[in-house]
Amino acid sequence: MVFWKKRMVELYSTTNPEEKFRIQEAFAQHGIEYKMKVEDYSRPGALNAAAIGAMGNHHTPRLTTIFYVREEDIEAALHLIRC
Repeated sequence: MVFWKKRMVELYSTTNPEEKFRIQEAFAQHGIEYKMKVEDYSRPGALNAAAIGAMGNHHTPRLTTIFYVREEDIEAALHLIRC
């Protein structure tokens, strides 16, 4: 298959683990191909030295899961997320 026909677009993001699992289950049951990316937005950036000093060794993760689907599956995927 030609690579541009499998283009994935960002669809939805969540910080709720239960919602993440619900969406994964719905996509799997309905045959929607998806990819996920998990970002940890609680880690300070390299330019944020004040936050590094203030945090010390304590790190409370704030994970955000980003879902990607194929362009042709956007409508179906959004319907499943809203249900």
